[in-house]
Amino acid sequence: PGVYNAKVTVTDATERASTQTVRITVGNTRPQVQLVGPVDGGFFEWTDVVGYEIEVTDPEDTTIDCDEVLMKIGLGHDGHAHPIGQQNGCEGEVVTDVIPEGHSPNSRLFYVLEGSYTDHSAPGSGALEGKHEVTLRPKFWEAELYDRWQGVQQTSTDSASAGRRVGSVSRGDWWAYERV
Repeated sequence: PGVYNAKVTVTDATERASTQTVRITVGNTRPQVQLVGPVDGGFFEWTDVVGYEIEVTDPEDTTIDCDEVLMKIGLGHDGHAHPIGQQNGCEGEVVTDVIPEGHSPNSRLFYVLEGSYTDHSAPGSGALEGKHEVTLRPKFWEAELYDRWQGVQQTSTDSASAGRRVGSVSRGDWWAYERV
């Protein structure tokens, strides 16, 4: 049991090397965290109140204190999220009312909810964090905000609310949305 740093160095044929250090905790089991609601890929409307529930199990911490369970709230855009708040508890509500300045509700905006719990460690070992994340998308999502595509192109237009639309669609072309 204990906390150790494992260091690995890889050297190629030209003597260029790279080193990576990884922290390893031995003798403790990572807590299992599950957001049982809302579901990953679910939908919301702006100003909705979204309820959540987090279940946590940990072999070393047989009783989980919900005051130590954390819900981190992030507002995402363009493939990454920024933290906008957090609250404690195994259940609660999140209000989807934050639209960052310079963005419209028709932008690639989404919410990321991350439930987490850090255990009290085990004898002779270090603490570990367990977490589970879900992404929620607004019910209205512009077609050109696709995640993957083949063949289609976005074109600029004054008639679309975001100033772009899906264009140049030919036989065999497609677009798709992930985590829906």
